Amino acid sequence: MLNWIGKLTRPPMSHLLPRGVGAGASPCVPPQATATAGWLAPLLDGELLRSLAASRAPVTLFAPTDIALRRAGVSPQTFDPATQQAWLMRHLTLLDSPADSLVRMLDGSLMRRDGARHWLDAGGVRVLDLGPGEGRGTLRVRLLDRPLEPAAGSVWEQLAAEPGLARFAGALDRTGLAPLLNCTGPFTVFAPSDVGLERAAARMGLARRALESDTVELGRLLRQHIVPGRWSSRDLPWGGGLNTWADAPLHFTPLGQLRAGGCLLQTLAPGSDQPCRNGVLHRLHHALLPAD
Repeated sequence: MLNWIGKLTRPPMSHLLPRGVGAGASPCVPPQATATAGWLAPLLDGELLRSLAASRAPVTLFAPTDIALRRAGVSPQTFDPATQQAWLMRHLTLLDSPADSLVRMLDGSLMRRDGARHWLDAGGVRVLDLGPGEGRGTLRVRLLDRPLEPAAGSVWEQLAAEPGLARFAGALDRTGLAPLLNCTGPFTVFAPSDVGLERAAARMGLARRALESDTVELGRLLRQHIVPGRWSSRDLPWGGGLNTWADAPLHFTPLGQLRAGGCLLQTLAPGSDQPCRNGVLHRLHHALLPAD
């Protein structure tokens, strides 16, 4: 058999081979094999990480590599204590080996899985999980190719920019609820689609224009979609309930369905679990009617 690799590696045909193949080529090394987080060593002796490492509860730190921090121009070891703690809390979760599709970080932000080895952080930025790093005690480390970003927008800013929620956003604006969703919070909003909100009037026995012009009744309907607190789909009290801003119960069945004043049961729609600076935004197909 002809030694075709040997022939290709002789000039001038070596350029036809894939990189790393041929005489004198160095073996391919996976990126995670050389990824390190040396910046973490002095921080492990700090009060926060030392106490977490000594606890019995499993904790995971999503640690950007040294290269990732240099590229981002971030030096956690030089932060003042308050800033450093806030930054670390954004990268810490009370899980030993995060296998869930949704992870809550210690600062309350959410990180969602986006494929086998990628995550979407609270800012919507895609990050690559490079594998385990060197931890201490019960503190586990997962290396990332970039620092995690905080959620940038408020609940109001997020839903106002969402396609398919224009009616809901406009109604919040007309009833004076929009500025409240820009406040500190936290609160969780279950936003019905444009079609779902349009059909709500008929379900309430009203003409659409009549409901839109009655800001008192419309405000009561909208407040039924807002609850205090930061509730991801994982944390919602399935099998229990929450009280809404309309001072009415919102029920959550053990089968993952929601029900308010009406008898209509529905699940969270795609696009839910959107982390915001001051809460969480979920999406619904239908409006949640207030109790009669």
